[in-house]
Parts: sequence; C-alpha cells; structure tokens
Amino acid sequence: ALGAMLREAGFDARVGGNIGAPLVGLVEGSTEATAFAVEVSSFQLEGTERFRPDVAVWLNLSPDHLDRHPSLEAYVAAKARLFANQGAGDWAVVNADDPVVLEEARRARSRKLPFRVTGEPLPSGDGAFFDAGLARFGLTGRLETLFRRDEVVLPGAHLAGDLLVAAAAARLLGAPAEAIARGVRAFRAVEHVLEHVATIRGVAYYNDSKATNVEAARRSLEAFVQP
Repeated sequence: ALGAMLREAGFDARVGGNIGAPLVGLVEGSTEATAFAVEVSSFQLEGTERFRPDVAVWLNLSPDHLDRHPSLEAYVAAKARLFANQGAGDWAVVNADDPVVLEEARRARSRKLPFRVTGEPLPSGDGAFFDAGLARFGLTGRLETLFRRDEVVLPGAHLAGDLLVAAAAARLLGAPAEAIARGVRAFRAVEHVLEHVATIRGVAYYNDSKATNVEAARRSLEAFVQP
C-alpha cells in the first residue's frame, strides 16, 4: 500500500523485503531519489548492523516465531532493531495503544508519530487516526484528511488501519494527500492477505496465509459479518 501511494505521488517506489522480492534485487538502477517500501521480518532484523529507515513503522506486537526466537523478549529485541540506527531526522511511526511498541520506540533517537486505528482520536491531534469516517493526519498542530474510510475496498477494520498507517508514512515521505487518496481508492488485495481468490456456488474463498499467528487470524475472521 505504501508503495502504491508513493507511486501515485510520482516517486520511483520499489516494494520488497519479506513479502517476496529481496531488497538487494531492487537496488539496480535506483538513485538517491528512489523510495524503498520494505517489509522487514524479525529474522532479517536480528542480523542487521547499519539498516536505517527514514520512516520506520511498527504496527503491533503479538507472540510469533517463538520456534526461532528463544523467548518473547528476544523476539521483541529483534523487532526493535528497526529503530536502532535511526537519528533525530528520522521517524518512528508507532501504535499508541501497544505499550511494548511504545516503550521500545521511546529508546529510539528518531521523532515519534503515534497512530490509533480504533477508539477515540488521539487527544493531542498529532499522529494518524480515524475521526468521523476520515483518515486524519496531524503534525505540529496542522490537521489534514488523507482519505475517507469508505474509499477502502479491502475487508476488515485491521486492513483499513494498515492503510491509515501506510498513508501516514507516505505523508512523512512527502506524498501529498491527494495522491494518497488516489492510492487508497485504487488499492486492491495483497497476495496472501485476505486475498479473494474465488466465489464458487455462492461461497467466497480467501487466501490469508500471511496470518501466521492467532491474533492475525482472529483479526481476519472479525473482518466478515456474513457466514
């Protein structure tokens, strides 16, 4: 979603990482102006030394991959390496309702932008949140609308929330609100993420194989109101 929004804004945006296209394969032909939208797993982060994103997004935390990481604390530490090399000019976009994510972000040197995908808008007005059906983005007292929630074609509140956070990241990277809204309106399912694959005899089939833990599967099931 972030890549689509950046492309709508005219960026040379390249998407990869843990979602299938290795980052090293995206480098050829890039310039200083190229924007990379990269999903980075805990497996990849635990071995990083110089990885430094201009905008780092940590959506949430739930126990996962504990067949690889020796403890939940080790898993958290691996994820938190996302912020390890950030400086004062970078951004950490973090879940205002996840205390562990907030605590790890506090240790980072980067600027913080909170987001909230459910419940009341952020009281400070700064950050990303939904308010009266609008995706709102506030920074240093200036409040903007990035898109309307009813423009989201993906099922489920959690995927609308993902688009909100992607929109906030795109805005921090310089994409105008109009381009972000166009990206949201045009965005369709990501492969393996509540991806509608067929409707056969009135039954809809979805591929949600990216839901690798109980919390992710629960959110996906909550996306449907019909049997």
